[in-house]
Amino acid sequence: MDEIEIKPPLKDWTRPIWREFVTRYAGHVAIKKRGDWSGFADAWDDEMPMPRTYISISGGYRLLPSERLQGFLGRLGENAHRVIVREICVENRPATLDALLAEAGVKVKSPYAAWTKGKTRRFLDENGRHHPSHILVKVTKGSRWWSLDDRARELIGDYFVAHNLNTGYAVVRSGCVGRLLEGFRDQLDRLEFRRLPEPPAT
Repeated sequence: MDEIEIKPPLKDWTRPIWREFVTRYAGHVAIKKRGDWSGFADAWDDEMPMPRTYISISGGYRLLPSERLQGFLGRLGENAHRVIVREICVENRPATLDALLAEAGVKVKSPYAAWTKGKTRRFLDENGRHHPSHILVKVTKGSRWWSLDDRARELIGDYFVAHNLNTGYAVVRSGCVGRLLEGFRDQLDRLEFRRLPEPPAT
């Protein structure tokens, strides 16, 4: 079974009114099916521990304990790719990502000053590109650049978001960073990470 992308929370779930709820269920993911097909509810029932409590969240998602996700997707078989999976809580992601990069000895650069104002800032805000689970990465120029860039793209896979601002960086979700670090274990000096600006105050 191909790896399923875990998307960031819906923007609505990051609002203060949801804070208590997402904290209470931080060990869960939100799931829903794409389109009209059978088997989704049965797989959820089979995988949920007893006694079952059906918990839904805005956008038509239902909650599933994170440790049950792979079992749930396995029960769906070939229909697993027809499920949308989202995190519901992002508060702990930056610290987790920082720890992963620090353990690998990777230095993360600050955002370019130009990204914090004007048209660029509006672009980032409107498109959610400064989301806490996103970070920038690129392969630095040098020997075998093309093959290393191809390797990075292969490791990023479905977690790839978009190229950003004509700087050569790719905006990626933090879920792919571990794979990048492992895949470039002997060539970490060829990866350059840079942060996106903090989101605007709410």
